[in-house]
Amino acid sequence: MTTLDKGQPVEGAEVSGGDYPVWTTADGRFNLPGPAGPLTLSVFARGFALQRRQLLASNEMSEARIILEPGHKLRVRVEDAKGRPIPGARIALESRQDEYTSRGQWKTDAAGKVLWDSAPAGESRYRISRRGFETIASLSLFPDGREKVIVMRRPLQVSGRVVDGQTGKPVEVFQVITGGVHLGHYDWSAGGLTNGPAGTFQLILPRQELPHVLQVEAEGYFPEISRELHDSEEEAVVNFTLNQGEILKGTVRLPDGQPAARALVSLCTEDKITGLTGSGFVSAGRGMMVETDDQGAFVFQPQRGVKVLAAWHPQGYAEANLDEFKQSNLLQLQPWARIVGTWYAGKIPATNQLVQLIRNGSYCPQFMANDFTVLSDGRGGFKIDHVPPGRHLLGRVIASQFSHGRAITVKSGETAEVILGKTGRTVTGSVVAADGRELDWETSGHPALLHLRLPPVIVPKLTNDLATNSWLRAYWDSAEGRARQVTLVP
Repeated sequence: MTTLDKGQPVEGAEVSGGDYPVWTTADGRFNLPGPAGPLTLSVFARGFALQRRQLLASNEMSEARIILEPGHKLRVRVEDAKGRPIPGARIALESRQDEYTSRGQWKTDAAGKVLWDSAPAGESRYRISRRGFETIASLSLFPDGREKVIVMRRPLQVSGRVVDGQTGKPVEVFQVITGGVHLGHYDWSAGGLTNGPAGTFQLILPRQELPHVLQVEAEGYFPEISRELHDSEEEAVVNFTLNQGEILKGTVRLPDGQPAARALVSLCTEDKITGLTGSGFVSAGRGMMVETDDQGAFVFQPQRGVKVLAAWHPQGYAEANLDEFKQSNLLQLQPWARIVGTWYAGKIPATNQLVQLIRNGSYCPQFMANDFTVLSDGRGGFKIDHVPPGRHLLGRVIASQFSHGRAITVKSGETAEVILGKTGRTVTGSVVAADGRELDWETSGHPALLHLRLPPVIVPKLTNDLATNSWLRAYWDSAEGRARQVTLVP
């Protein structure tokens, strides 16, 4: 096998493709031992473009001729977000197998620059890495001799200290939980960073589209959440002052008074929503749900804004506001209620119609739609099991809209029998497009819903979405908000 430049042998070219590279002799020849079969060769010689060749190696194959083309100049300058050069950045040519050829890699000099005069022709993909910076992968570069400026960014490095709010002394044992802010809610990661020496911590946050937030948790203290942190900061110092709070301890008992082992207990707070499913709770907040021990006991670390405590068990359900709970530190389960009903469209049973149960109020656990929505049978009948006692809203779902609803009260251990429909007045009319377009009634539906016209809810202008969400939850849990929720159901 030989390497040639315009028909002339190339001495000292590095050829790789086996267990180790070989170099061409003065006549441009090389011999690469190895098994028969498909072979990918990489050929590098200074001043020539890096070559890759696919061959089928065998004992009978004729001598391969590899023509080297003149190299192309790739100029790169690597700098940080502030325009400062980054020396020692590694630039590697990516192969089609996402590996790196031994010769297609370099490091930037003290000025953050690289000049490679043996770059392959055309656009190729490169990988740029440097310790302390985020790696840039699959970067397309074209070797036209002009300098390309590549900006490498540091991952967000956060350090800080955690102290006791009363004494000012370091909190020795704590956890730092990372998360992001999304649509007015916090999304927290599953794990956390344990504390460092003398109440300090350091961590590196990977780049993400959402603003970063940190939460610090320590036994006996209220959790604290940091300000929003952004990748562009690159370095941030966040200190936390923790204040001691009340630990909530209690017991859950079965309907017969026995301890409820392995019951789920959840907190509902001003800013954290808890969902109720057919098999327990779905909590959006860290530390907001626990399981009772064999004696039915549970413990919650301090949490701000606790409104309701709720307990779930296959045998029953319990719910109490914070003041009620503190009177006895007991959640007494009551047997589940049940709803059985028939849905009518006028005087005719409505078959295969979605019927949904939703909560009246916002601080109590909210019914998850998939667990509290059922389909009426061939006679319009439906049933919903494992219903918490209380006042709820029951209605039909039309084109994802809750409709024909009514408030119902269900009692513990009882079956509530409900008739939906059969009442009200018939409204006749037509639906037209506001812009005069002709509506296609053959391929799609255009539902129209009637609502009672009410004065709009005046939402104050608050600092952010989190504050606005908290205000809205307080409103919909108030007597006015609960009454409005019932009135608004079409």
